[in-house]
Amino acid sequence: MHVVDTGLVISATDLSSFLACGHVTTQDYSAAHGGPKAPKFDDPGVEVLQQRGHEHEARILQAYEAQGLKVVRLEKPDWEKGQSPRWREYAEETAAHMAAGVDVIHQGCFFDGMWLG
Repeated sequence: MHVVDTGLVISATDLSSFLACGHVTTQDYSAAHGGPKAPKFDDPGVEVLQQRGHEHEARILQAYEAQGLKVVRLEKPDWEKGQSPRWREYAEETAAHMAAGVDVIHQGCFFDGMWLG
């Protein structure tokens, strides 16, 4: 969840968090408006799952390429690390690859001004 000049931007993760726990949404909303951020704790289990997920994605993309499919890997901005939220440009880049007929777009983005995915 982010606040930009046009208003609140909500992602699928925000929706999932709301369905799991409304209080998380309250905390995220507060943080997006300048309030304190919820504490983050190191969790080695989560780190292992993330690493395995990245390895799985890499194997799948390699398999697509081995099949002769055209694969485009977009560099997803890391908003948690302060990279600029260029959602519109990122979504336009995704749409351009779709229009060009690319077979596989890794880390594509859709954005309608409020919903981000």
